[in-house]
Amino acid sequence: MVERLTDPAHFVHVLALLNLLIWGLVIRIGRRAAPAPRLLPLVLLLVPIPYVHAGLGLATLSLGLLVAADRLSRVGGAAEIAAGGLLALGGAGLMLLSPGGPQDRTWWIGLGTAAFGVMAALLAGLWNRRAPGSG
Repeated sequence: MVERLTDPAHFVHVLALLNLLIWGLVIRIGRRAAPAPRLLPLVLLLVPIPYVHAGLGLATLSLGLLVAADRLSRVGGAAEIAAGGLLALGGAGLMLLSPGGPQDRTWWIGLGTAAFGVMAALLAGLWNRRAPGSG
């Protein structure tokens, strides 16, 4: 399965689909500063980028993960935990897509990102469990 995802014949399609999903999530989360109709043209420009250059497709995907996590963390409550989970998912995906495994530097960057996401989700969960006015 992983071989199909990283196969050059399928990789750009996978990246385009992941870009569509993550930027669709960014629109769905939405904020008053940038409502969904304003972001739609941006998404339509970002989704086909992997067909131009796979590296730029990965960059837009990581940018989308960071923007979605930021928007989720601003919502507060359980969404902060989801933001950490989204970062952990992005790091795990980077580890999965690293062709050299632990010998590749991008694998270690993915591990650090995944660890940060788990830590952020755990801390958000602990922070949300504290009683108001106790700290």
